[in-house]
Amino acid sequence: MRSDEKALLLLTSRQVGKSHVVSLRAAYRARFMRRRVGIVSPTQRQSNIVYGRVKEWVRRDGKARLARDTATVLELEGGGAVVSFPGDRPDVSVRGETLDDLIVDEAAQVKDSLIAAATPTTAARPDASIIYLSTPFGARGAFYKAWQEEDVWTKITVGAEECSRIRPDFLAKEKVRLGILWEQEYACRFLASVGGLFDPLAIDDLFSGTPQTAEMDWVPRISGDARDWL
Repeated sequence: MRSDEKALLLLTSRQVGKSHVVSLRAAYRARFMRRRVGIVSPTQRQSNIVYGRVKEWVRRDGKARLARDTATVLELEGGGAVVSFPGDRPDVSVRGETLDDLIVDEAAQVKDSLIAAATPTTAARPDASIIYLSTPFGARGAFYKAWQEEDVWTKITVGAEECSRIRPDFLAKEKVRLGILWEQEYACRFLASVGGLFDPLAIDDLFSGTPQTAEMDWVPRISGDARDWL
């Protein structure tokens, strides 16, 4: 909420309050810092959930004066705005915008083409910030790549068991009901595929490094003419 980092990755369980927190951050930055904040999600409906919370925070302030208030755009007198974009139409949604802050909600489920269209909106703002927040959704896509491979991000993880609002008995029942998917929905684990049986990090460990033949008795020793193996 208070971070000044320019690139934030939030990897979280379901229902820990991630969208609630970024909506408050967006409202504060638009209201008091006069920044233009963009919200992108896989669909317009999902973007509007965060956007609706932003409007509620601004309304509760009681002193903010609105210059424009529509289903997707909230502009404040004196500067500052929050805009909601449909993630399912990246070709016509964010292109042409200039943003001070970009929020990509449920980033693991947005199209890579949306990320490619959205991030350039901050190019002309040297103090711009980008936040990706999501529950994992398979070991693929821009969010997974950013979490696993890119060092430019400040990375924050919040699992369900760290959230006091989620009851332990509920999590226990969900673990029985969901099986391996529990690891994805509540423990912030990237499964090899949705419903996959193997942990991609464990698979990476199997194939990392160069094995030494002398230490691995199972490696076959080839003797004689190599053509005998064809």
